[in-house]
Amino acid sequence: SQPHKLTSSELYIILQGTGRMHIDDETQTIQAGSLVFIPPNALQFIENIGDNDLSFFCVVEPYWQKKEETVFPAEN
Repeated sequence: SQPHKLTSSELYIILQGTGRMHIDDETQTIQAGSLVFIPPNALQFIENIGDNDLSFFCVVEPYWQKKEETVFPAEN
């Protein structure tokens, strides 16, 4: 995903694959079965680092609204 911030919290449930989760200044490798909590207003993005698709389910609380999301350009 592109780097972004939400004013609400998120929970990522990793269903398959291997990835890297970036939250503010922290980075963790994640895989199927991982749960990741993202606090409100954290700069975050997820990337696939495996050979297969990275699939996840994201829960946003309260529900996602475009006006509450800020998307930043991806760094290359």
